[in-house]
Amino acid sequence: MEFFFDKFMKMATENPERFEKFREILIKQAMENTSLQIQQKLEDMQCRIDMERNATGSSMESCVKVFDLMADYFYAEYLPGVHMKMLVEKSKKLIIVRQPGENQPSTKKRA
Repeated sequence: MEFFFDKFMKMATENPERFEKFREILIKQAMENTSLQIQQKLEDMQCRIDMERNATGSSMESCVKVFDLMADYFYAEYLPGVHMKMLVEKSKKLIIVRQPGENQPSTKKRA
């Protein structure tokens, strides 16, 4: 099936419920056209994507979270050494700071 951005954008704007149902049908059809092994991975990934989409407050935030999820999956699956290096770099940017009188440390990003 060809993807017509303008057509789908119009549907999403004018009838979001119809668009959502149509989106779900397209995703299921795409998954059904793969091997059973890949199908299970895609279903798991779609479940995580749907959870992220439902948990965010805006479309842009949802887009960023889903992109991060997909990037993490790609690097973990196909470039595991690079993925570990990225995780180490991310962790270096976080420091634990205990404020006077606090029982629990707060996490702050380094500048």
